Amino acid sequence: LTSREKVYKQLHFPSAWAKKLRIEKILQGHDGCVNRLAWNAEGTRLASGSDDRQIIIWDYPDNATVPLAIRTSHRANIFGVHFLPCTGDTKVVSGAMDHTVQLHDITRADLAPVYAQGP
Repeated sequence: LTSREKVYKQLHFPSAWAKKLRIEKILQGHDGCVNRLAWNAEGTRLASGSDDRQIIIWDYPDNATVPLAIRTSHRANIFGVHFLPCTGDTKVVSGAMDHTVQLHDITRADLAPVYAQGP
């Protein structure tokens, strides 16, 4: 193999591992396609950003906790979402196709519980 091929091979997810992956849970709550996912540093919360211009905060592996939706003031699809470090997961930043970046305080944001139907 050439050095370039070796680098590409090292960067790919091993197929033996990929064959072991299974769907653990399907999270439903957005009304548009999901464009971005971001885990918090501990891996206990997941933020998802969508074409519906909302961010949903999911608790993991606690499936009993109802997810919370942040109703942003974005005017276009969200393509970036991230938990802000050193805030105790109380702040999330988002970026969208409306050319804006918004900082959301989860403790003060317009939050609504997400109740979704499905499997």
